[in-house]
Order: sequence, then structure tokens, then C-alpha cells
Amino acid sequence: MAENPSAGSGQATAATFLALACLTYVDDGPDRWRAAVTLLADHPDLPRRDVHVAAATGDAPALAALLRADPGLADVRRPDGFTPLMSLAYARVPQDDAYGAARLLLDAGADPDAGVLLGGEAPPFTVLTGCFGEGEQGPGRTPRHPQGDALAGLLLDRGADPDDGQTLYNRMFGRDDGHLRVLLAHGLGRGNGGTWRRRLGERQATPQRLVALQVDRARAHGLTDRLALLAAYGFVEGTPADDPSPWSQTDLPPIAAAGTPDGVRALVAAGGDLDAKVHGRTLLHHAAWADDVELARALLDGGADPEVLDDDHGSTPLGWARWAYAAGTTALLGPVTREV
Repeated sequence: MAENPSAGSGQATAATFLALACLTYVDDGPDRWRAAVTLLADHPDLPRRDVHVAAATGDAPALAALLRADPGLADVRRPDGFTPLMSLAYARVPQDDAYGAARLLLDAGADPDAGVLLGGEAPPFTVLTGCFGEGEQGPGRTPRHPQGDALAGLLLDRGADPDDGQTLYNRMFGRDDGHLRVLLAHGLGRGNGGTWRRRLGERQATPQRLVALQVDRARAHGLTDRLALLAAYGFVEGTPADDPSPWSQTDLPPIAAAGTPDGVRALVAAGGDLDAKVHGRTLLHHAAWADDVELARALLDGGADPEVLDDDHGSTPLGWARWAYAAGTTALLGPVTREV
């Protein structure tokens, strides 16, 4: 395996930069990325010396020079298992030419299906996962790559497996379907599961189950646009009764299925409770965390209480918005929430 041409204190500095610049899915956020930018300003030669830094900053000229000297660097791994393509896809610092840098790496033989098992658990966090972003920390802490859809299209055109279970999980919390449009157009839900199914076997869900779970999630939460998109590709069946989805619950309050502004307005018209809690939090908590201003406004207009506290943290929706770096819902909820 090729070695990255950096050594000593420079290697340590590069590792620090990458730890700050790239999503970790542990404790991400803008403060880390700003610290990475500051570190790079103090060490502007790092992209010319380290292939992962060159990729993370989208420095195509530096990357081209490194790959000319040693094409094997295209897939050299960091200690955490990240390849240069992953460093590029997971970086959330300004990048000069992310698309051009990705093409250079792919042309040099980089694996478009590269990924790691965080905590040893499937599904893998792949290059595609980094492009599409989001997840349990929310879109403010783990945002999409600014060129995520274009990069994902390039990776898929070069052979990446569209059945990316971690992407589907990370993006299921919001209402946007951009990731599904890209993946469905490239064969999501078809075939035998690709590289990671071959590597992991039964630990990796089949393409058919991955899509059935999306149908179940969309149906359970009233995501009508997502259901229509899936149906347009022929996916209308959820998981079977003998292999149920985690969302096949029947004891949830009606607000659980009102996951759109129209759904909220329909529930208001039916006299439903907008402040009912699902798993210890209201839909307004969720909208605040997801920075879904349209959904949050529909809830407030319908009479939702912005000062209800969640069961786990004792926090208002505004507190959730602030924690998640959700600028839109922070601005919306601030004037209507008393400070505690």
C-alpha cells in the first residue's frame, strides 16, 4: 500500500486538520470547521504534502501533482480507514474544486464504493454517505456536501452502489427527497446489493428491504411526496408482516403521521393535538432540529406550544434548534419562546 508523503510534525498537523475538517458523526459542527480553516491558514503547504488534505480542500493541482508522483495514493487510507475520496466527501471546509478533485482520484483508480464500519456496525459509511450528509445530529451539524448531488452522480456513474443504507437512514429524518431522486435514477432497490452486500452478507440489508423501509417510513410519517416518488419507480410495498419495519407501530398519536405542513393543517382541521409527544418530543421539536421552517411555521400557526419541554433533555424546541445550529428555526422560534 502506498504511503502518504508526509512525516513528523507535518503528518500530525495534517491529521489534526482532517479530524476537524471532516464529519465524524460524533460531535460535529461549524466551530470545528472554522478551526480547521484557521489551522490550514497557518500551514498553507499541507495540501501539497498530504493527499488527504489535498482531497479535503478540493485542491486539484496539488492532488494531481501527488498522484503523478504516486498513483497509489488514490486509495491510501487514514488510520480511521478513510480514503482520499472519503476525505473529500466528508470535508465541510471550503473546497476549491471538489468535482475536479474527485475526478482525478477516480481516474487514478480510487474506489467509488470505499467506506468504513463506524463502531464495527453495518451499514457502512461510504463515500456516497459523505456526499449526502445529515443524520442523527441534524442537518446543521452534519450538513450535505455543497456539491453532494453532483459528486454522488459522478460516483454512481463510476460504479458506486446506489443501495446506500446509511444515506437512506441519515436522510430519512427530513422531508427533502433529493438523495432519493439521485439514487433511484441510478438503480436503488434493484439488483443484488453490490459490493457491500458481497462483503457483509446478511449484515447488509438487501436493496429490496432498504426501499421497503423507505416506503414504511414515508407512510408512517405522512410524507406524501416521498411516497409518490417511490411509487413512480414501482416501489409501493412496505416490509412484510413477518419482517416488520421499526416504523410499523400502531399506538402512536395522530401527529406522528402529520409530517408535512399540509398534514399539520389537516390535523388542526380535525381537532388533533399538535403537542402530543412521539418518543418523548413534539413534532415542533423535530421541525426545529431539522431546520424545517415551513413545518415549524405550520405548527405554530395551528397553535402548537413552543415552550413544551421534551422528556429526555427538558428543552424547548428553540433549545433543540440552537443545539442543532438550525438558523432558520432559531430565528422563527426565538421571538415566541421565553428564555428559561
